[in-house]
Amino acid sequence: MKSPGIEQHPPVAISRSSRLDFSAISIGSDVPAIAARANGRGVVHSSFSRSLNLLFAKNEIVSVVDHSVGKSPFNVVANFTQELGTFHLKNGDPVRVGSDSFLIGDSLEIITRHAERFVSRHDFRSELLDIPGIKENVRDMKKITANFGNFEGFHFLGTRIRGEVYSLVSSIEKNDLEGIRASCHALLGLGLGLTPSADDLLSGLMLACHLFTENLNGNMEEIRKVNTAILHHSAQTTVLSQNYLRHAAVGNGTDLAQSVVGSLLTAKRGSRRMESATTDLLSVGSTSGTDTAVGILLGSILSLRKAGKEMEIRA
Repeated sequence: MKSPGIEQHPPVAISRSSRLDFSAISIGSDVPAIAARANGRGVVHSSFSRSLNLLFAKNEIVSVVDHSVGKSPFNVVANFTQELGTFHLKNGDPVRVGSDSFLIGDSLEIITRHAERFVSRHDFRSELLDIPGIKENVRDMKKITANFGNFEGFHFLGTRIRGEVYSLVSSIEKNDLEGIRASCHALLGLGLGLTPSADDLLSGLMLACHLFTENLNGNMEEIRKVNTAILHHSAQTTVLSQNYLRHAAVGNGTDLAQSVVGSLLTAKRGSRRMESATTDLLSVGSTSGTDTAVGILLGSILSLRKAGKEMEIRA
């Protein structure tokens, strides 16, 4: 499917001078609306070797990333032939979005005309396993994460994060919204980088809670209130992390995180689909993949317990 143009405003005229052009292969479902709300104008927020974060109005982010990073509702994915850091873009450089392209600074243009539209998958009910099969997948994911995950992000935070996470889990089980807000006030922003470890955990937890509850025909109104309470103090963390959290709260994750949750719900024994999805997620970033995987595990177990399908939560 071709990416939708930004129809709410006239296309921005983009002059073609000497610069590097790349074609996007995927554009997130939320990207056109984010750009349109900002009248096609933004700035460079931060730049890394494989990702370039663009800031638009209302602290909304669009990330231009290499294909190795993967898809998300707010990612534009391209096959870059060189590291993004070599384009000499600076934070604050202007971004202009036209009907079929992003002009970033004076040196880079991303053509989105033929990009496929990425939409986070929500409905797994046609392939849904029975509860014992789902539980078995959760147990197997827990073993894989324990054996192959990188827990340095959590180790850096020490024992504090464990106590706050246990308090959060207890509050979620009791539907104690004030307790959830208090725990997340302590957790949001804990860790290093643009998506701190505690935030990645919370993103994974909210994503799993939403998708498990939706597919197991649980109480969606309850989980919306829980995830809203988790987000209550999100302004205290980084802008990029706020975007991941906001999308996860409504069941929209990266393709890798979405694949893990989907495989927990649908992967049959012996298919190795869940194992492959989990190891792919664990490979993301230095610790972000592991931090997100731990959150997905917690959210999955909490959702099963709320549905009356007991599973024990252990450290």
